Amino acid sequence: MSCKLSVDLIGTHPSVTTHANRAAIRRGPMLYCLESMDNERYDEGVVHYAREALDKQVRLNRKLPQVPVFETQYDPAFFDGAVIIRTEDAAGLPLTAIPYPYWNNRSRGTMDIWIAYDYAASKEGWDNKLYRKIKQD
Repeated sequence: MSCKLSVDLIGTHPSVTTHANRAAIRRGPMLYCLESMDNERYDEGVVHYAREALDKQVRLNRKLPQVPVFETQYDPAFFDGAVIIRTEDAAGLPLTAIPYPYWNNRSRGTMDIWIAYDYAASKEGWDNKLYRKIKQD
């Protein structure tokens, strides 16, 4: 069976100030996360994994471009098979997102769901929802 599921950015209600100007990646009903072992940071040619970064804010403030381009790929070798999402951050560095249930099963490290992303949040139209799809321009 094959289903075509879109990749969307999800934002939280504007009253959730801890997640202001942040977005999560979702494909169908599944949230995705960025695990440190997949997302390297380059600093003057040296690779730093997120868990080894000297400045935690560098990892937390990786930013998505205004209109991210997502590529999905089924990887049969990833556990029993999973769809991996790849994109680039605003600086053009690669980002790899894995399904949330699989994090912390391959090595020790950090994980992020909420990625910096600038969008206009409005308190209108939430209809008792805590999160919703972000409309991209």
